[in-house]
Amino acid sequence: MSKRLNDGWKYSVTFLAGACNACAILVFSSTISHYSGNLTLSALAIAQKEYWILASLALNICMFILGAMIAGHYFYNESGVIKPYYLSILIIFGGSLIISHYLFSDSNYVLRILAFGMGVLNGIYLKENEILIRTTHMSGYLTDIGVNLGRFHQGDKVALANLSIAVRQVAIFVSGCLATAIIYQLQGDNIIYIIGIMYLSVGFVLQSIRILENRFVKTI
Repeated sequence: MSKRLNDGWKYSVTFLAGACNACAILVFSSTISHYSGNLTLSALAIAQKEYWILASLALNICMFILGAMIAGHYFYNESGVIKPYYLSILIIFGGSLIISHYLFSDSNYVLRILAFGMGVLNGIYLKENEILIRTTHMSGYLTDIGVNLGRFHQGDKVALANLSIAVRQVAIFVSGCLATAIIYQLQGDNIIYIIGIMYLSVGFVLQSIRILENRFVKTI
């Protein structure tokens, strides 16, 4: 797959992961793109004997792990290059969000699908400058920023390029969160439909680019 499609995947999926996490916080008061906080809340729920809260958190965690497990089983790619059929995942995920919110708008089914989708997408990765690119989890990038700042101070020239990658990914994720917050103020829970449409759109656009590139190559 071309660099254009690889970049399109990295940027769009990271932006949408930020959008999904902000959506989950605003609509369901829960995070779904990273789980350090949810694990902490699970421990607190056990200590406070809030077992319904614990069950809800545990289900989200299990759905995320299930998504990552499926990604590891079916979409594991040692070369770290996005495969063409990965793009279909974006279309399926977007459609699932729209349908689930339409059918179960007053339940947490959408939250489970969000958690599952984030697990799948975080389990599909590629590399840039030998850095493992994650699209839903930003804590590691904050560590990368600090570490590479230290290495650059020691004269490591490669650290500057790695630092720019980490800063870029965090900025894209935050942009997705910010966009969702603004749209939520205008559209409320309809933000779920909008994010679903965005996933569908990105999937179809990237698929179209792939098809056009393949046709261009064949004509040369």
